[in-house]
Amino acid sequence: KSLSQEENLKDQFNHTLSTYEEALKNREKIVSITQQQNEELATQLQQALTELANMELQLRHAVEASQVANEKVQKLERLVDVLRKKVGTGTMRTVI
Repeated sequence: KSLSQEENLKDQFNHTLSTYEEALKNREKIVSITQQQNEELATQLQQALTELANMELQLRHAVEASQVANEKVQKLERLVDVLRKKVGTGTMRTVI
């Protein structure tokens, strides 16, 4: 009877040990997959940050170009006003 109990305990121990080993293998697989996903996400994040920086630079250039264009428009509008006043006062000569 004692040998039978010993065999039974040994079988239970081996089963528990094999269950634990399987759980450990599964955990290692999960950790590996998670690490790979983290690396992929880090790469995607870096690409998104680079794209954001490029877009910010493009926006800055576009804003600067818009400001330059607005300044030119304002100068031309002032010039048109000056020319209209000259035409209105008769100081402008008409060439036929």
